Amino acid sequence: PAPPPAREQQGAINRVITPGNAVAASLGLRDLETRFAVVDAPQLVHSLDPRYPPELQPRLERQPGVIDPVTEETITRIARDPDFLSLAESRQAGEGAPIINQQGQSLSGTARIEGLRRMYQAGGATAEGYRQQVVTNAERLGLSPTSIGQMRQPVLVRVLTTPMGRDQMVAFADEANQHPQQAPGPISTAMQDSRRLTTE
Repeated sequence: PAPPPAREQQGAINRVITPGNAVAASLGLRDLETRFAVVDAPQLVHSLDPRYPPELQPRLERQPGVIDPVTEETITRIARDPDFLSLAESRQAGEGAPIINQQGQSLSGTARIEGLRRMYQAGGATAEGYRQQVVTNAERLGLSPTSIGQMRQPVLVRVLTTPMGRDQMVAFADEANQHPQQAPGPISTAMQDSRRLTTE
């Protein structure tokens, strides 16, 4: 497995739910624990990256080289005008800061990560504004503003810390991407249904 990315220590807890919440229920929990952290943008691996484990992303629209129009629109909007408050705390796994595993692989938030990457690539006042928001809000989120200030492209993320097996993590990635703003497309739905049928 890939080594975990260098990041600012895990900070405050942000407990999350998914639309179905089946993974939490299977663990006897009402919700799942994530902790805030900050990672340099190039170290994050999302599902448009060929290094990303395909089993963690059940949606074809998020696989390498395939971007659906809704996702592209979200990426472009975030790159042009990132709203920090929409990219921080949230009870919903599919909203707020992207959720990653300990290896820095996205479980929820490919469009958010890619949008912030493009924002940093473009540079300028927009990128600096987001960066300053991360530093300004660091202490409130249990993080060190000094450490974050040394990063070139800091991205606020949430690290999934509830212990779970690989199959449960795959199921969480599936659930976390099934929310109103980014509902699975018909191809992805068919792929997921096919996979479920083969395991029943």
